[in-house]
Amino acid sequence: MLKSLIDFLSTIKTMTNVMSNQQYSTLAMQPKIYKLMVVNCKNTIDGHSSTRNPTPQVQKAAQAVLAKLKKHEVICKVWL
Repeated sequence: MLKSLIDFLSTIKTMTNVMSNQQYSTLAMQPKIYKLMVVNCKNTIDGHSSTRNPTPQVQKAAQAVLAKLKKHEVICKVWL
């Protein structure tokens, strides 16, 4: 389970690091980050992972993250 959780969260951490390291992060980057996070969540929910199948607990966590992202979907559609 731990490996599955690390796989799921590592993508989100990478995106956070990219945004944090940008001297001038712009709004233009946000839709791309949003899309990558949604794809990561959907892949995890569907049972796809870079190294192994995610556990049911990690899939449930991905569903929760996706639900939170969907709350911001209306705003993000303006950008997409």
